[in-house]
Amino acid sequence: MFARLGQPQPAQGADVVARAVGALALAALAVIHVVDLPPTLGPTPLVGIGYLGIIAAAVLVGGVMIARPHWLAWAAAGAVAVSAMGGYVLTRALPGDSSAITAMPVTGAARWASPRSAWRR
Repeated sequence: MFARLGQPQPAQGADVVARAVGALALAALAVIHVVDLPPTLGPTPLVGIGYLGIIAAAVLVGGVMIARPHWLAWAAAGAVAVSAMGGYVLTRALPGDSSAITAMPVTGAARWASPRSAWRR
């Protein structure tokens, strides 16, 4: 089984395009979190640490997706995306002091649609 992992398969045209689009999506995820990182480091350090983890994982997995066509790279890309969305939902759904989290730049529609805002209406 591990012998197959070491042998790269020849890249097909559609595969190359799909991997490039996936890597660009991960790069966009990293850039979004880099831009939003400074306001989270002070008041909510755990959220800032999560941002750093998402940034590092997105850059690393994006590089792997470009370098090697393997299904594990796609699985890792999906895991990064799910962890980013899970972190977003958790920071808005868990009880506690949310003044620092709601002060982060979020559009009005996204704040209205958050699970926690439904309880405040």
